[in-house]
Amino acid sequence: SPTPAPAGGRRELRIEEVRFTTGALLVAFAGVEDRTAAEKLRGCVLEVPASSLPELAEDEYYPFELRGLRVLDEEGVEVATVLELLDTPAQPVLTVRRAAGGEVLVPFTLEAVPTVDVPGGRLVVLRRFVLE
Repeated sequence: SPTPAPAGGRRELRIEEVRFTTGALLVAFAGVEDRTAAEKLRGCVLEVPASSLPELAEDEYYPFELRGLRVLDEEGVEVATVLELLDTPAQPVLTVRRAAGGEVLVPFTLEAVPTVDVPGGRLVVLRRFVLE
């Protein structure tokens, strides 16, 4: 049985095998020998070092890179904060929390989001997409 992580803590796991099945991704970890041990990991968040991720094209982003970015309108006024990036069938969509209160979905398209500046911690969203 795997050693549990301390409450609220982290535990390092080594991946032994990855398999794609119909509608699922199965990952086998060293030290997790059976289904019972694997069930203890249900609900855990898996993280990998960002340095181990493949390079993306200039206009591509990992969802974790966008979380927490300040959302500015086209005049540079901070109007919201990015909560998450959703991968929907039609297009990627940002969930943002407006400074004025409430959440809104913004299409993650060049039309709605003309500027993404991850190192600068900001992106620009046309105001009409944030106010709707």
